[in-house]
Amino acid sequence: MTIASVSSDSLKDQRLTLVSQRRFKTLSALWRFFLIISLAVGLGWMMTNKAWMIKKDSQIEVKGLYLMSPQMIYSLLSLSYPQSLWRLETHQLSQQLEKSPPVANAIITRHLFPPEIVIEVQERQPIAVAQSNQKWGFLMSKGFLFHRNSIIFPKKDLNHLVLKF
Repeated sequence: MTIASVSSDSLKDQRLTLVSQRRFKTLSALWRFFLIISLAVGLGWMMTNKAWMIKKDSQIEVKGLYLMSPQMIYSLLSLSYPQSLWRLETHQLSQQLEKSPPVANAIITRHLFPPEIVIEVQERQPIAVAQSNQKWGFLMSKGFLFHRNSIIFPKKDLNHLVLKF
């Protein structure tokens, strides 16, 4: 077995090639690192930017209402303004709405462009129309009276309640 002789020029060329490859790998790793850091900083800035804030009720769109008013949904949410769109706990807010007797189901989604919240509400169906002293409302299966802007839990004065079927 013979060992081929390698000239010093070819060794020098190989060494230069390896050095340039190592330099290229180092530069590309640094470039990737700075790119990832820049993206992370940009995302952090974007999430704290004032453009992604819910500042008023008009940025909350409520769908699926027939008996309830949007103002009633706003009052049930009890949000303080301004509120970061990213920090809203949509699952917790939907559970809070579903605790209200007229709401059977609520789905809350965030929209980024324009920044808004969309609430899809499924209301419980009334079983009767109730009238008492020139005021009317709906009687729900759970035993509460519901007017368009308020929930009235029955007290002792149900003697004067007239149900219309």
